[in-house]
Amino acid sequence: MNRGAVRRAARITGLVLALGLAAQVLLPPATGALLGRLLRSDLKAEGPVIVRVSSMPALELLVGRVDRLRVDARAIHLDDLAVDTLLADVSDLWVDVPSLLQGRFATGGQGEARARLVLTEEGLNQYLWTKVDPSRRFSIRLAQEGAALEGSFLGPVLPVRVEGRLLLEGPAHIRFQPERVSVREAELPQPLLRVLGEELVFPVDVEQLPVEIGLDDLTMGDGWLVATGSSEALNRKEGREGEV
Repeated sequence: MNRGAVRRAARITGLVLALGLAAQVLLPPATGALLGRLLRSDLKAEGPVIVRVSSMPALELLVGRVDRLRVDARAIHLDDLAVDTLLADVSDLWVDVPSLLQGRFATGGQGEARARLVLTEEGLNQYLWTKVDPSRRFSIRLAQEGAALEGSFLGPVLPVRVEGRLLLEGPAHIRFQPERVSVREAELPQPLLRVLGEELVFPVDVEQLPVEIGLDDLTMGDGWLVATGSSEALNRKEGREGEV
């Protein structure tokens, strides 16, 4: 091989390496920014939506292969339920490229996924007043030891307090389970507890999330509720249904 051919081969090799390096540096943040814009619209976010993606090599992103995707979204809405914070982490994700080109974030498969959703008293009360109690006679209070509905009938004449717990009902619902109802410290009959327990369910529309998960745990504190979810929880549900 003459010197000219060697120099051309070296230039081509250098160009390929430079393009590969540029793709590795530029493609992940560009893809994350695009997915962030789409998710901001899909989730009706009022706060920032930050998406980080990584793939090795980064050129896999061009065909929809994402080694790892992480989402940090604030002030989003899952249907009618406001969520203060969404943190999601998923591995081995396939993004549907044709849908992406049409402005939609759709997936075609994933590996393991985890998500963490932070809900607040304010968000739960907005759902309560919109869907269950438009007269706003009651409001929900959250504490580490449990939840309570507080309100009244006939103004201040009949103050009512319903003490209970928030429990998972399936992979996508949080139910208020009343345990004690009192009106001016007098406990009401058990049948009323059953009615209240059937009526007050907060749906968490996990199908709107960019990862496929089912809810698997709840943690409560003063004024807030954390719901965690995983792909394992969704797989366990599907396995039980297959056994029926």
